[in-house]
Amino acid sequence: MKEQIKFFLGTSSLFILLFCFNKVQADDLMNAVVQGNYDGAKTLLEESRVNNHPLDPLLFKCAVDNQDYRLVALLMSYGLCDTKLLEGASRPFLHNIRELYQRLPEPGFCDQRLSELGAGYVEELSKNGIVRISGLVSASDLASMQKDFQKFVDSMDDQRARGINVENRRDEYYCPETNVYHSNNPFALSTTLVDVCCSSEVCSIINTYLGKVGYITKGWATHYMPGGKDVNFFTWHHDKSGSRLKMMILLGDVEERSRHLSYVLGSHEISHAYETYGCGQSGIDYYEKLTGKAPVVFKALGKAGDIFLFDPNGIHKANCGEVTRDTFIITYSPDKHLIFKVTLPYQFFDNKVVDESHPFFRVLAAQSRKYFMPAYGGWLGSLDHVDAWY
Repeated sequence: MKEQIKFFLGTSSLFILLFCFNKVQADDLMNAVVQGNYDGAKTLLEESRVNNHPLDPLLFKCAVDNQDYRLVALLMSYGLCDTKLLEGASRPFLHNIRELYQRLPEPGFCDQRLSELGAGYVEELSKNGIVRISGLVSASDLASMQKDFQKFVDSMDDQRARGINVENRRDEYYCPETNVYHSNNPFALSTTLVDVCCSSEVCSIINTYLGKVGYITKGWATHYMPGGKDVNFFTWHHDKSGSRLKMMILLGDVEERSRHLSYVLGSHEISHAYETYGCGQSGIDYYEKLTGKAPVVFKALGKAGDIFLFDPNGIHKANCGEVTRDTFIITYSPDKHLIFKVTLPYQFFDNKVVDESHPFFRVLAAQSRKYFMPAYGGWLGSLDHVDAWY
């Protein structure tokens, strides 16, 4: 941890501190931060406020003035910032701050529910960016979700057979290029899915990896039929959406010939430049150029009921193939902005405590919103709205 903090602060920040503040206060503050004694650092900052000589505004201003995005991100993670000072900052600078800020763990965060087995999954996820989890979905839950999913597929088949145009719709639609049925309301399709999404084992792994509570932002039911073209998310890309995890539940066996997911192992650690967020497409040559390594591609093959957790900051793609793949895909993120308005089975939440530690907390709060999409036009649009980052 100490080495990480030294890296985040950098020598430039040490220079800033020693020359901008009372030297004794600066030394005490820097020693506390470098030693990982954040409670002590925060106490020093609070005392400086009481004495009417607050250090943190000066510290934050120096970090902003010197374009030290690492120190800005660190201070923001502890709430020691004045975001008004970032008004008018360049978008590449804001991008660098947000990318690091969202990946810093919440100070003192710990999900006590994490099991020894779960810790092993977190370790593999942290190393590779993707992990396969078997055995968490019971046979009865799997059968229930398969039944619910089939109703969605049957409905889409029936509408198409009757000549109804099911393309270009918001909630449930067909994409002819990729030959896929999509539903943006998977929770309305299956109450069992909602229950699985709230699993303490799943959530503890996700929260520990993110270093803070991961909230469900949206989800999909996807029926990948044979064929399709290599377009859109069937080409190599990274999601332009910051720190988050996706959970993919396989509803049937997925083999080599299936329309499986491919993932470049370790690519989740890449810090993507602001310019790449404009296109999101990142081929294998992009990975090789950035890392100097030959890519190791993982194929998400497994049995019905298997769960894959993967960091979509990594380079990945769906594949065309000969065999159908049915999945539920759910997004978890600590970001408070990218919340979509989805249909929920409200009866599931009756007599349940839904507080700020609950994965559906923010989705439920968004139900009073008029529009389906988040404000500010998505991830790139929210970059200038610092208060919306978390």
